[in-house]
Amino acid sequence: MTWNSDTSLTVTVPANVPGFSDITVTNPLTTDGISPEGTSSNLFEYTGNALDPVITSISPDFGDYTASTEVIITGDYLIDGLTLNLGSNTISSVTVVDAKTIQATIQPIARGVYTVTVTNPNGAYSSIINGYESTLTELATVDSTFVSGSPLQNSINIAENVRMSDLYVHVNISHPIVPAKLNLTLETPSGQMIALFDEIQVANETFYWKSGFDSIFGYNDYPSEALYQLKGESSLGSWTLHASSSSSSTNTLHSWGLTFLEYRHRDHADQVYCTAEYRNHVMSFDSVNGDLLFRSKFVGSFDYDIVVSHDGRYLYSPGATYHDGTSWDNSVLNVYDAWTGKISSTYQLTGRASPNSLAPVPNGDLVVVTSTQLYLIDVLN
Repeated sequence: MTWNSDTSLTVTVPANVPGFSDITVTNPLTTDGISPEGTSSNLFEYTGNALDPVITSISPDFGDYTASTEVIITGDYLIDGLTLNLGSNTISSVTVVDAKTIQATIQPIARGVYTVTVTNPNGAYSSIINGYESTLTELATVDSTFVSGSPLQNSINIAENVRMSDLYVHVNISHPIVPAKLNLTLETPSGQMIALFDEIQVANETFYWKSGFDSIFGYNDYPSEALYQLKGESSLGSWTLHASSSSSSTNTLHSWGLTFLEYRHRDHADQVYCTAEYRNHVMSFDSVNGDLLFRSKFVGSFDYDIVVSHDGRYLYSPGATYHDGTSWDNSVLNVYDAWTGKISSTYQLTGRASPNSLAPVPNGDLVVVTSTQLYLIDVLN
């Protein structure tokens, strides 16, 4: 923008969809703290054809497969008359809020992960690959209170089997506006205890006390212990939320629930695997945002090689040296589930492994070279 005079400005306008736009001019802040501005409605018209649409996010990116889900899709160059598809499912309830925002109601669709596609009337489209998952969500309305010395627990029984790739925990809770500590712990069907909100004073981002929250741990809030440790396990059984507080004032658990994610929103090619040579574990990271997906211990020492099977199901990493009671001139091959990080099998090998000592074979076998041996291993059997 260039200021020419009290009555003239020269500006370069950004791209937009065809149609009229308002123009607002805001003057600099005056000495009395006022920023004068003026607006003229529909003063500027964009003409010509719209640029191809672009969508960048859908929120939330999951929903219950038995119910409707309200979502917001953001992007650019989105125009009235567009269509929204999740895979082959056309979404009928769609509102174009503006050129950058769509509101939609996703009807119940079968469990699965879906590519989100927006198509403008001229046929131009944009997609988010595997951008939305329709899955199992169970919610419970509680509206029960708890105080210091009198904790609360509430259970949800899951009768549908989902092999978890991730787990979200919904919690809507009111807490007194006092410096007190709140504990929320999830108990799994196997009795494992996972701290969601652990001895943290309830304050907002600017450190003013707040009176509660409505959060989805694992999605828009992070538990103090990672829920990724449940990857690969079944949803079946009774799940219990334990709530306690050090405050003598009344606290209220309004509702809580669970969402079981069965599919990754991105495929295995978007994961980065690495080994920690002196820390005795292998790790998987999201290649886009760096999130830790799993961390698993291995058998053996100096684990500094790692490969993935051709079908993406297995992760192979050798402990370069292993003492069998007589000698260190041995190694251990660790085989992991590439999805969960759990060790599925181990092999003790004669000779020491080294970097680049593993070669997956397309039929599922694995070639391993040690300092003294050449192995061909039928991993599946």
